Amino acid sequence: MNTRYHHCPACHQDVNFIMEGGRKRCPVCYAEFPVVRSFPDPPEEAPSTGQRALNFIGLVLLLVLGIPALLLAVAFIGCIVVAHH
Repeated sequence: MNTRYHHCPACHQDVNFIMEGGRKRCPVCYAEFPVVRSFPDPPEEAPSTGQRALNFIGLVLLLVLGIPALLLAVAFIGCIVVAHH
């Protein structure tokens, strides 16, 4: 895990601020500062290998079961339409 150190303007040390609500606190001098967000949150991490495997299996099941079900539904609706004419 990467720890980001920032310069504390109060004690002039590089610290890892403690986040509390909308404020950050220096663990050395206990000075508090408002959190200013000028950049968007970092993107989420890529899914793990296990999650990718489950996603792939789910996609395969959707295709294997979904396409025949769709074709069966189209055929059933076609039979109903033909029977009513």
